[in-house]
Amino acid sequence: MSRRQFLRRTAYVGGGLTLAYAFGRLADSLIAGDGDAIADDLVDFDQRTAVRRGFEVRAISPVGSVMDDGVRVPELHDGMGCFAGEDGGYTLVRNHEISEFDRSQRPDMAWDPACRGGTTTVRLDADLRLQEHYLSLTGTLKNCAGGVMPWGSWLSCEEKFSERNGVRHGYVFEVDHRRPNLSPRPLRAMGRFEHEACAFDPEHGHVYMTEDRPDGNLYRFLPAEPGNLSAGGRLQALGLTPMSDEAFACHWIDVDDPDPADDTIRARAQALGAAGFARPEGLWLDSDGIYFSATAGGARGLGEIFHYRPQDADSGTLQLVFESGDQGPVQPDALLRLPGGVMLVCEDSSRDQSHILGLTPDGRWFTFARGDGVIGWTGITLSPDGRVLFVNQQYIGRTLAITGDWDQLAQL
Repeated sequence: MSRRQFLRRTAYVGGGLTLAYAFGRLADSLIAGDGDAIADDLVDFDQRTAVRRGFEVRAISPVGSVMDDGVRVPELHDGMGCFAGEDGGYTLVRNHEISEFDRSQRPDMAWDPACRGGTTTVRLDADLRLQEHYLSLTGTLKNCAGGVMPWGSWLSCEEKFSERNGVRHGYVFEVDHRRPNLSPRPLRAMGRFEHEACAFDPEHGHVYMTEDRPDGNLYRFLPAEPGNLSAGGRLQALGLTPMSDEAFACHWIDVDDPDPADDTIRARAQALGAAGFARPEGLWLDSDGIYFSATAGGARGLGEIFHYRPQDADSGTLQLVFESGDQGPVQPDALLRLPGGVMLVCEDSSRDQSHILGLTPDGRWFTFARGDGVIGWTGITLSPDGRVLFVNQQYIGRTLAITGDWDQLAQL
C-alpha cells in the first residue's frame, strides 16, 4: 500500500490500515489474531463478572441507591475520573450517559431542567468504604466520557448535539471534584459537537478531545489563560501529512465558530484538511504522548488504537499501535496504560460477553476481566496513587473498585 493510499484510507474512514506498531516501535505481528494470547486465569466475582486471579473487586454506588442529597443514583454509569481524597481516600466524579429528555432530579441546579444526564460524585475512604455520594451536575444530555484536569476538576462531555426549547447541547461542562456544579455553564469555546473523551497535556497546557462519529476528528483546545478553560481559547483539529511509509507528521488546523447553531464543526475542519477517524473514543495521556481508540476503524471495522507524540507545541507524529482482528480486543473504547507499559482496553461491544483486555508492550494480549451478557465496560481509570483501578459496568449500573498487584501484569 502506498503512502497516499494509507493516508487517504486512514484520514477519511479510519480503516484499511495494514501496518501495526507496538507502542512506538515496529512489531512483527501485533494485529490481533496474529499475536500470542496469554491463557485466561479468571475468578468469578459474581454471576456476571470475573476478573484475573490475584485481584479483588468491590461494587459501590449502584443505580437506584439513595444518595446523601436524597437523589437516587442515575442509570448508565459511563466516563469517570479519580482524585486523591482525604486521609488516603478517593473521590470519583462519574458520568451518566442518559440521552432521553426526562426531567432532572434537581431542576434547581440544572443546565436544562428537561434533561437528567450529568455526573455523580462518590467519596471513599482508604479502605474503599463509601463515605458520601451526591449529584454534582445535572440537566445535560448523554454525558459519555471526559477527562481529569490537574487543578481538580472533571470535564464531563455531552455526546449529543441537540437543541430543545432554546437550550443547546453538545458541550463540555466542568465539575469541581470538591463540590457540585450548582449553576452549570458550558465551555463554549471548547466546541459544540458530539464529544467523547478529554485528556490534558501538562507540558503545553492543551486539552485533547475525541469525537464519536463515523468520521470524527481529534481536537485540541488551547486555553487563552493557562488553567482557566472558561476564559476562552482556540479550537483546533488534527491534520496529517505523510512522513514515511511508517508514520505521519501532524499539524493542527484552527476551527472558527466553535459554538455553531448547526452540527458543522467536523465538516468545516475536514474541508480545511483535518483527518477523520472511525469513531474516535477512548483517550489516555501518557509520558510519551496520547493514545486514542478508533472503535470502528481498521480493515474489518473492528477497531484501532493510535499513538500521537507531540514534538513541540504545534506538531507531532501519529502511528498505529493496534488493529483488531479475529482475536483480542474488538471495538476498543475506553483505555489506559499502566506504569509497567501494559494497556487495558474496554470493549465497546453488545456481544454475549464483553471484556477488559490487556495488551503487552511486545504485542501479546490477555483477558483482565469478563462480563457475561451486555455489560458495557466504561470509565476505566486509575487512582492517583496507582493502587485502585475503577471501572463502570454501564448496563448493570455500578462502579467496581479493583485492587491487586498491578506489577504482575507487566510480568505476563
